[in-house]
Amino acid sequence: MLPQSKPAYLASPRPGLVADADAGSRDQCRSILGSFVPDIMYAEDGREALALAIAHRPRFVITATGLRFIDGYTLCTLLRAEPLTADVPIVVLTCDPTPAVITRARSSGADRVVGTPYSPG
Repeated sequence: MLPQSKPAYLASPRPGLVADADAGSRDQCRSILGSFVPDIMYAEDGREALALAIAHRPRFVITATGLRFIDGYTLCTLLRAEPLTADVPIVVLTCDPTPAVITRARSSGADRVVGTPYSPG
């Protein structure tokens, strides 16, 4: 059996970016991704995420939909419009993975949409 190589976005030396207003969700991402990606930046709102993404061109972006100032959908649209980040893989996390939400995230530029198993309400 041939050894499987890491996907390019995981093998990149650039940091990853996780944008989520909830500290518990950021910690959960940190614990899941930490063994794969040693360098991850974290943002609590959309403005901070956009600034970090443009300044550091992350290897991937994981964003929640419900960010302050710039929501996750708008963040996707802005990252796709910016030449520095247009090809960065984007995963959108949502606690409401209905077809309408998935379609909205995809049309905003998300590569993947992942339903979270809980509602932080």
